[in-house]
Amino acid sequence: MSLIVVIVCLAVVVAFGALWLSSVALKKTETQLTAFADIVRRDFGGLKTDVDAKLAAIEVKMAKVEQKVEQSKDVEATARQLINDVNRDVAVLRDTVTELETSIPPQFRRRRHMSQQDQVQN
Repeated sequence: MSLIVVIVCLAVVVAFGALWLSSVALKKTETQLTAFADIVRRDFGGLKTDVDAKLAAIEVKMAKVEQKVEQSKDVEATARQLINDVNRDVAVLRDTVTELETSIPPQFRRRRHMSQQDQVQN
């Protein structure tokens, strides 16, 4: 029976030794994991800050581009309106000149040379 008691005591000591060794290994692993997590957080935190700064700069540039696009649309619309107004004025002037030419009696009209007629028709 004493042999059994010795074996049981030895088994308990080995079990406690295994528990102690596993707790030491766990603490070492936790310490290393915490250090690694701190490094990763620091590095990713710096990267996140850089990415956020670049994203903010891109958003500012994009807002400026959108504003310029809107301005160019306004300028384009204004230019088109101006061209239409000029074309309408030219058409009115052309009609007025034609009307004036036809209102002059034939005996007072100047004869046009061929080059002048081509210019009027174009």
